[in-house]
Amino acid sequence: MQLYFPPEVLELVQTWATDFELVESARRPLDAAGFYLWWRNGRLELYRGQDPHGVCLQPAEFERRATMRGELARACGVTTAHKPRVLDAMAGMGLDGMTLSALGCAVVLIERDPTLWALLDSLVRMFDVNDFDARVVHADAWKWLEGSEPADRTFDVVYLDPMFPARRKGALPGKPMQFLSELTKPDPHALVDWIRLARRPPAVRVVVKRRLRDPAAGVPDWQIKGRSVRYDVYRGANR
Repeated sequence: MQLYFPPEVLELVQTWATDFELVESARRPLDAAGFYLWWRNGRLELYRGQDPHGVCLQPAEFERRATMRGELARACGVTTAHKPRVLDAMAGMGLDGMTLSALGCAVVLIERDPTLWALLDSLVRMFDVNDFDARVVHADAWKWLEGSEPADRTFDVVYLDPMFPARRKGALPGKPMQFLSELTKPDPHALVDWIRLARRPPAVRVVVKRRLRDPAAGVPDWQIKGRSVRYDVYRGANR
C-alpha cells in the first residue's frame, strides 16, 4: 500500500516505511486505485480509489464518549477513584481503546493490520503524553499474549472487540466499518479460546464487546447492556 505525504514530514513518516511505499506528494492523488494512506491535518487518513472522503478516528468521537461514562466504562470498572490498566487486544480503529484512555486509563492498543496500526499510531502521536496514556503496538495479539510472561501482562482488564458476525439486513454499515471489514483477515481463533487465553493471571477481568442479541461465548460472570451492544464480563482465572 502507498502512503502519500508532503515533503516537510518525511522524517516523521519514516516510522511507517517498513510497511508502506512512501510517495512524496503535496496533494492527495486523484488517480489512485484501491486503498492508500494520505498525511493530512497532522495525521494519516485512509482513502480508497477516487473517493474524496477519507476515514480516520476523530478525537471528538472518543472525547465525547468519555464524558458520557457509559456502558464501556462500567464494564471495564472505570470509576472516579479507579483507572484500570487496559489491554485493548483487537484495537481496530481504536475508538473504544482511546475512549478508555480519555477516561484516564493507561491503555496498550494492539493491532495486527499494518494500515489500522499506522492510522492509530499517527493519532496517538498527535497528543501530548501527559494528556493520554496510550501506546500502540503492531503485533498479533494472540502471539503477544501467548508468548508474554505474567510480569509483562500486568493489566487489570483485557478488552476484546472482535468483528461482529455479518448482518442479514440489507443496509450497509458505515464507511469506517466497511473499510475495517475489507482490511482485516478472518481470525483463526475461536472467541472462547481468546477469552481463555486472556483470563490467564494476572488479568482481573476480560471484557468482550458483542451485539446485543448475539450469543455469548461461554458463560459470562455478568453483562452490561446498552441499546445495540453489550459487554460480557469474565473474571480472571484466579479471581
